[in-house]
Amino acid sequence: MPRCKSCDQLLAEDSPFCQYCGNSRIVESLTTPRKPPEWLDRALSVATIVLGLWLLVTIGIAFLREAKALRRARAAIETNNLSQANSWIEPWLARHPNHPEALFLAGNAAIKLGFSKDAIQHFQTLSTLRDSGSKRAAERVNKLTSIFQKQLPINSLRFQCGQSQYADFYNTFIELGPEMEDALLDSAANVASKCITLADRRRKNEPAYWLIKEKGLDPARVVSFVYLRPLENAMAKKNYDPVEELAAQALAQWPESSTRVHEALSEIRGQVTLTTQKIRDLCTSLTQSKSYYNGRLACFPKSTPEEVAGQIDAWGHPFVYTAQEPDEDSKCYRGFEIASLGVELKRNQSSPNATYNPQMGVACGSAGGRRPRLVSPIPNNFWLAE
Repeated sequence: MPRCKSCDQLLAEDSPFCQYCGNSRIVESLTTPRKPPEWLDRALSVATIVLGLWLLVTIGIAFLREAKALRRARAAIETNNLSQANSWIEPWLARHPNHPEALFLAGNAAIKLGFSKDAIQHFQTLSTLRDSGSKRAAERVNKLTSIFQKQLPINSLRFQCGQSQYADFYNTFIELGPEMEDALLDSAANVASKCITLADRRRKNEPAYWLIKEKGLDPARVVSFVYLRPLENAMAKKNYDPVEELAAQALAQWPESSTRVHEALSEIRGQVTLTTQKIRDLCTSLTQSKSYYNGRLACFPKSTPEEVAGQIDAWGHPFVYTAQEPDEDSKCYRGFEIASLGVELKRNQSSPNATYNPQMGVACGSAGGRRPRLVSPIPNNFWLAE
């Protein structure tokens, strides 16, 4: 039987009041519940703390693993270990396809590996994230654009002379935006250089022709990138091998480029012309001087004669005098040659990497005989002042 909460007497089962103290049993039933034991509060607190720590550690480990994958991929790209970088990025990117940093690293590795399709896919995904408002994605797009602009001309170096490879290349990457056009024009210059090396004068096989006729690009802009800039760079480096062909291609694609071609070549043409004339004058002076004849036979000295000694060409180098056709006792030489070495010696076995200028090899001289005759080879008219 229940007891009264006030007087602790036994209560009748059917009575709403205590028959001893008169208190209502309903009031007694509404008393405040007892406080849980103190040990139970401590146990719940400890369990909550443990659970929170476990979640924190789990999330932290996952974050560190992800950060480690990106760090390793970035380091691999910096050391040009691109395949290894892909092995770190791709599995992680598959789980996080919209992560800006992972997309940036993946695009960076792909373009440097020459995987155009993958590079473009990563670039476009990153652009979509940028357009949706991601500031991080916008930063990565800008940086990846810069990397593409530097890498596209490098990738084009593997193309052969012709349009087909370059046309596919151009059409693929120009879809990324007009900011790629300069890099693609630089790429066209690389392909055109292969055609020049092969002495391929088929203008319609040139990327420049295709860009102008098929894509409708401004001829002045195309010719500037593809021919005039390389021509000016070659002149600055004193590499004269491709200059004549670059000029010919520029004029064929855009005749108005003649002014810029002339400006690029005016100095060297002036030097060639002046040097050629000085050589002719020196040869004429020697062959007409009676002091170098013994009767009707020539007798030129072995050492440099005074008329030639101290004379310099347009580049400030002394002319080279060489006596030729000695007589029996080597006291008289029936011929001679006067030459200019120009800017530098022409490529030869002793200096295979030396540059040269077009005056090299131009000389004058006199061959043996009763009356020596003047021999004045004239350089390619391309290099003479107009």
